[in-house]
Parts: sequence; structure tokens; C-alpha cells
Amino acid sequence: MPYGVIRVLPVLLIWVALCAVVSAATGEPVATVRLASLDRVLQDVDDVGALASRPAIPRFVRRLLAVGNELKGLDFKRPLSLEVYLEPAQQSPTLRLCLPVAELKDLRETTGRLQWKWTSIDETNDQVERPGSSRIIHVRREGGWILLSESSALVNLGVLKSAQADASTLADLTVQLRFDAIPPARLQQLVDAFQQQVSRERESATDDDRNVQSFRRRVLDLAEQVVTLAINETESYELRLNLAAVQNAESRQGILIEQDWRVTPGGELADELSRLAISSPRFPLSIEQEAAFRAQLAVRLPEPFREIAAQAVDLGRQAAQRETAQLNVETRNTLLGMFDSFEGTLDSGHVEGSLEFLPAGTQQMVLLTGWRLEQGGKLAAALPLLLPEIAKSGDVDSVDLNVAQLHETNFHRLTDQEQRQFEEQLYGGPASVFVGAGQDALWVAMGGDQALTVCESRIGERGVHDNPGNRLATFEWHLRPWLPFAVATSHERRLVQTLLDVFSATPDDGVTGELWVHSAGISSRVIVDAPFLIVPAKMISGGP
Repeated sequence: MPYGVIRVLPVLLIWVALCAVVSAATGEPVATVRLASLDRVLQDVDDVGALASRPAIPRFVRRLLAVGNELKGLDFKRPLSLEVYLEPAQQSPTLRLCLPVAELKDLRETTGRLQWKWTSIDETNDQVERPGSSRIIHVRREGGWILLSESSALVNLGVLKSAQADASTLADLTVQLRFDAIPPARLQQLVDAFQQQVSRERESATDDDRNVQSFRRRVLDLAEQVVTLAINETESYELRLNLAAVQNAESRQGILIEQDWRVTPGGELADELSRLAISSPRFPLSIEQEAAFRAQLAVRLPEPFREIAAQAVDLGRQAAQRETAQLNVETRNTLLGMFDSFEGTLDSGHVEGSLEFLPAGTQQMVLLTGWRLEQGGKLAAALPLLLPEIAKSGDVDSVDLNVAQLHETNFHRLTDQEQRQFEEQLYGGPASVFVGAGQDALWVAMGGDQALTVCESRIGERGVHDNPGNRLATFEWHLRPWLPFAVATSHERRLVQTLLDVFSATPDDGVTGELWVHSAGISSRVIVDAPFLIVPAKMISGGP
């Protein structure tokens, strides 16, 4: 596995964030952090204090403001922006603040408490000296705004149009990274650095088996192609956060987090992304059955990834052919037939599956994962021959075949020799693994004797389902089903008691999210229910 390539990715991403610069002449920052308004921040503090019945929290924040002269001079109703630039002659970024001003005289008084010394240069420009620093802050007044930076060139760029947006149209917090205007020379440096790392990994990819060596190098080639394409065709990344986003009878969203990754329109990457979504997945992406945790995926594999996965399956088939050479023809063909299931699934180009924890009583869980199959009957026929061989490894105590049939799928049970304490706590006693393959799905469940009963309705939900939103993945996590385990195992007694106090009386205990593709790129949304905001408020302020 090309672990070196994986290790270098974070370094490359940081480099992109620092080097993805638009020169000072263009007037566009590489990165922007924007608050919708100070009023919005204070309203969020008030909302959290009200949710947690902690009026002391907003009172404390306002006392801090009093120390800072109530931030007089700033307009509390308009956006504030921190912008990051890299000027042509510099190697490190330069910051610029864009602040809305209500009254400049009051702002000077406020900053005077920090012992800032203001010097007027002309009718639109000032300089500020700070105690203990030899660097000068250049200030430019423009309409109802002031621009502050250690670079005089940056303050002379003027106020960006995006910085003057109506606060009501903005998220509480917006973070944007711009990649689309990276100078070509810097882009090429980034690509060259990654390709050099891949070349070193490729040279070290030696293996006695030429087929395995060829596979590893092919994986490296694909990694090089994908990362190079992403570097060249990414335009921007934006993250938006809203606190106490919705509070009404229908919805109690505590935190709303949205992300957008945008790519070059009409480019190769945009074309590949447009084909990712499956219009009619076999596993539904919206489930009514309650789950403590559920993650689902429905993606159409791009052809290069499908080919590599098919090569991996072929390597597995070759190894199995060697291992089964001494078996009779009928048994051998049945075992090797499971690879036809895997190949047929890859030929369809669809990767669909789910992983979930389902409540099975007040202090019990069942783990269930299911994955789409084509020609699943061949895998189903191979399992009764394959599983007893697994038992010979020594890790499995027993294998019981055909313990149950659910929706035309035969399930087999494997029991470990060693039962781990956390598994007994999670599953409510000794746990077994149940494996079953049907014509169109592979299912694996883990839990006590009641595991298959809990999973039965979920297993029966296969079929053709619409996906109008082009979703690729969804997840949901609910806290309340996990509270009994927290009580039994956690040493953080105060935190556990706070969780019990907050969530025992509310059904709003979820964190949900979805990922979808569209013509401009990929977007995601995560929603955190409001009671989660109460927990840190109670922990910080103390008391019940």
C-alpha cells in the first residue's frame, strides 16, 4: 500500500492553502474568515444561554465587552472579515482586517485602551503603532469601513464587494479558500513535488509476485493522476457554520455546518463527478427504522477505480486457485465462484452499502453492515464451504451453518473463542457474527442471539429507490441509545450526569449529515440538534 503517498497529502494540502495566492494586484485574498456581524455573535450567545438556562453566560460575555469599551466605534450589524494575502515579493502571508465602522472617534478610543497610537496621514489614511512592536499598521478609511494591515499595498486595494454583503445573507461564520488563481508556476511546483513522492514510492514497490508489484504500481499511478487533476481543477473550498441555526416547533437545529468544494466547470474532474451519483440505488438512503448510528454509501465507481478493484479481485482469485488446487473439481469451482459475485458487482460499477448500530433493548446493540452484490447466489453457495475452513484458524470457536433464513437469505453463525468485555457490554452478553449472502446483497451482523430478529426488517428493505438529490452518502448518530453504555463504562461522571440531565427528556439527540454531488462539485451538510449546545454551557458554568 502506498503509505508514503498518503503521508504526503496533508503536507500538500497545507502547501496549497499557503501558496494558492492571488497577487496583491488582483485584489483577491487566498483565504477569508468572515463573521456575519457582532450582533449575530451576541445573539448566538444569548440563544445558547437561554437553551441551557444559563443567563450567566451572556452576562459574562457582556462584562468582557465592557472591559473593551463595548467595542464602541464598530458597527454591530455588518460583516467583519479577516483576509489572507501573499504579496508578490513575499514568501509568507500577510493579513488584512476589514471592519465596519460606526464612528471612527469611538473606535480610536476603544483601541486606545490597548495603548494603540493613531497618527493621521491624510484624509483617508492613518497609521497605528502598538506597544512593544516596531511594525506599523496601515489604516485606510473607505466609506463606512476601515482596512488594517501591515502592508500599505493591501489597504489601498479597497474593500472587497464580498466583504460588504448583507449580514442577513451570510452564515454566522464563513471560511473560504481560493485555489483557482494559483500562479501556474506554483501549481506546477506542487504537482512536481507530489509526482516526485510517487516516483520514490514506485521505486520501492518491489514484491516477489510480479502481479502484486504491478498492482501496487498501478495504484500509485492512479493516485498521481487523481491528485494532479484535483490540484489543477479545484476552484475553491468554503465552510459555513450557523450556531443555534433553527429554533421552532418543527426543528431544533443547534449547529448547521455546510461545505462546498467547487471545481472547474466543464473540466475533466467536473465530468467525473457528474457521474458519481446513482439515480436508483438498491439500498435506500433514507431509513425510518431507528438506529443509534447509521452510515450509508451509494456511489458509481469511476472506471479507473473499477479497473483497479477488479485487478485486486483477480489477484484474490489467483491466490485461491493455488490454495484449492488439491480439492475436488466441484468443491473447488463452488469456492471460486464467489469471485464471480465480486467481479459482477464491480462490473455494475455500483458501490452501495450501509453500516449501522441498531438498538436491541435498553442496554444492547446489534451491529449490521450490508453491501450490494451481483450474482450473489455464487457467494451464498461458497459460504458453507468457506466458513468451516475459517474455523480452523483457531480464532473461531464454532461455526453453525444455516441458523436462520431471512428474506431468502441463509445466515450462518460464527462464535469467537475469546469474548471481550467491551463486546459483552455493547451487545448485552456473548456475541456472535452472523453472515448471509443473498442474490443481491451480503449481510454481516454482530450481536447476541436476538441479532437477526432485530435486523430482519432492515434486511427486507432492499429494492429500487429514488435518489433525486444526487446524494452519495448519509449518516446519522443518536446519543440516547448510547447513554447506558456511558453510564457503565465512563469515568467522567460529571459529563455523563450532564448528558443524562440534558437528553433524558428530549428526543432531539441527533447528529445527521449528507454528501451530494452537483454540476459545480461536491457539497455536504451536517446538522447537530440543539441540546448538544446545552452540554458545554452546563459544563462550563457548573451546576445541574
